[in-house]
Amino acid sequence: MKKILILLIFYLFNTSGYAETYYFKGCKLSNVATGEYIINLNKKVIDVTLMAADGRVQTYSDPIKKIEKYRVVTEKIASGRGDNIYFEYYLNLKTKQVVKLQYEKQSGPDIDIFAIREKKESNCADVKGGWDKNKI
Repeated sequence: MKKILILLIFYLFNTSGYAETYYFKGCKLSNVATGEYIINLNKKVIDVTLMAADGRVQTYSDPIKKIEKYRVVTEKIASGRGDNIYFEYYLNLKTKQVVKLQYEKQSGPDIDIFAIREKKESNCADVKGGWDKNKI
């Protein structure tokens, strides 16, 4: 019984840093679309819900590449707009924005270069951050 109690206490202390929910909600992506971004530190993904003005909803998860003190950055993600088009975005806690970068992949004989084509900043109405980078 003592062992179970000790294990339970140990588990609670070790998972308490990850139990907190961090999010960016009410992000105005365009005149007809808004987004919500839930940062899932346990799975190292951002769970995204996009909502169109006509009621359509799209959900997906994007892998996290880097977690900084005031910013969470996704991996580069292949876009449906073309074979060599990629994007990544980051959630900026200080500015309360989602910043999306679009890249064009340019391949050479022994290297791939991602040139930025477009940068789009979207303001968010409700943001909760405060993750502890050192604990993560």
